[in-house]
Amino acid sequence: MGSGRRSTTKRRVDAVPVTSIVNIGVLVAALTILLGALPQAGHAVGGPIDSGETREGNISTAGAADTWTLLASTGDRILLKMGHTLGSGFLDPRLRLYDPTGVLVASDSGANVAEIAWSATTDGTYSVIASDEDTERGPYRLHFARMPGDFATGEQDGGPLTNGATHDATIHTGDLDLWSFAGEVGDRILLKMGHRLGTDFLDPQLRLYDPTGVLLASDIHSNAAEIASSLTVEGTYTVIASDSGGEQGPYRLHFARIPGEFALGEQDGGSLTNGAIHDGTIHTGDLDMWSFAGVAGNRVLLTMGHVLGDGFLDPQLRLYDPTGVLLASDFGANAAEIEWPLTTDGTHIVVASDKGSESGDYTLTLSSSAATSLCGDADGNGIVTVTDGVQTLRAAAGLSSACTAARCDMDGSGTVTVTDGVNVLRKAAGLPVTCESR
Repeated sequence: MGSGRRSTTKRRVDAVPVTSIVNIGVLVAALTILLGALPQAGHAVGGPIDSGETREGNISTAGAADTWTLLASTGDRILLKMGHTLGSGFLDPRLRLYDPTGVLVASDSGANVAEIAWSATTDGTYSVIASDEDTERGPYRLHFARMPGDFATGEQDGGPLTNGATHDATIHTGDLDLWSFAGEVGDRILLKMGHRLGTDFLDPQLRLYDPTGVLLASDIHSNAAEIASSLTVEGTYTVIASDSGGEQGPYRLHFARIPGEFALGEQDGGSLTNGAIHDGTIHTGDLDMWSFAGVAGNRVLLTMGHVLGDGFLDPQLRLYDPTGVLLASDFGANAAEIEWPLTTDGTHIVVASDKGSESGDYTLTLSSSAATSLCGDADGNGIVTVTDGVQTLRAAAGLSSACTAARCDMDGSGTVTVTDGVNVLRKAAGLPVTCESR
């Protein structure tokens, strides 16, 4: 049996070091500051957003934020843009993007719009926090584009681009319109986006992404934006049309892919008739496509002139061969002119436009005729240069050369000799020679 005596053994309680208390206090203070800096989640909306979609939200309480989520893979190009709804409060949009591990990877804020462009480095679900930069409130739209990949259009502008066609659309504050086209290696691409004159203050912006999501080119202009690019990868390309800041308004997007057939619809362009005068009209950002059947050896003269008293058009011409190679271009305050010797049979493309963003009526003429052989013009480009002299000397030595007797036999002896080479060099230097043309 026990004695009934209670144990009087005392337990020792170790004192908490002062330094630990201080560290805990610092941690609590840091968490308090951090949590206080984060926007409150009251009245929040949000959810998943997919490429090409527009989501509407509303920051209805000071300090509130909406959380949206998106999926991305390593290498994907992410483009997010948030714009307030005009006339509804004083919201100054703010965007923050967190990767799948919760790390803040990008942020932006602005008076009218906020935009994030980011290349994903991790597979998974990314979080987007939409809020006001300070404590204002109001409705907004959130736009998301992910390249590469399919995208939704729904009721939004965008979709497939048709070669030669004009696509009408409208940008609202913070909008991203996604368009696409199929391209092949070697294709030459022209894109031009122009605002509709007298309709708001849209500053057009264009971005072109290749099938792997790489940004190939971009341009911004107060009236019209233009991209010219040669494609190096086969597949589906993505074009994003937007405003460079926070403005809005209607626009036209023009697309030309060379070579290939092109649509006309109600636009100017079509087949060029040798010797005829063709009338056309350029609106802001317009690209008019014309074509003609070229014959190797012919020399063509293309002339584009604006119609006096009708706008401020600065004519611009571009000539492409049947494979899509840009052969020549020209522009001027009143007229543009291209004179060029053709070296390939087939359909040649002519693109008429304004050099910048003006509009107006124009006339376009084509003159094509068989070229005469110019003595000394070994390469047949219409002028005699030192290079032609070298080619003539190579022919005289029995080496490979572009020379023919019609062009390099300066003295008419029936063969190409060193003397002919010397005479070609004399002609290139502007010295007198006996032969002019055959």
